[in-house]
Amino acid sequence: MGSSFHIRLILLSVVTFVMGSFVFLDNNSNLTTRLPATDDDWGQVSNGGHSFRQLGEDFFVPLSMRKVEGAQVVLINERVSKMLGLSTPEDIRRFENIIVKEFAYMVDDDPNSTATDTKNWFATRYQDSNSKGPGEAHGDGRAAWAGELVLDTSEGNKRHVDFV
Repeated sequence: MGSSFHIRLILLSVVTFVMGSFVFLDNNSNLTTRLPATDDDWGQVSNGGHSFRQLGEDFFVPLSMRKVEGAQVVLINERVSKMLGLSTPEDIRRFENIIVKEFAYMVDDDPNSTATDTKNWFATRYQDSNSKGPGEAHGDGRAAWAGELVLDTSEGNKRHVDFV
């Protein structure tokens, strides 16, 4: 398969996580906060920061990510993004640019890589493994966790939205 196909598949996965990973959430009318509201907020939810990291590296594997050049957005589901509590730009092209800028990254497993546009995300470890040592299960292999949003609800609770 050509690299163009892989780039589109990567971005389709990115858009899927942004728009559909948490479709099971109930109506977000009780949210008092809608983020990311600015480009800086989008940068913060894609910088690898996540409360899961507090558990320590016994529970996740750090991933060095590099920018995917020439990536394009294939599909955006605006209805689901609103349902998730995401504040998206009115201009859909601007939203596409944000997605590509912040999330068009892939694992850079080249130890001699000279990539300059990089991010540090993580993958969760297999939770059904008896051991988490070298040579054992090193992540779920299905997803790179880019960050999270913590939104306030009108009930005074927090709602976590993962960017995976």
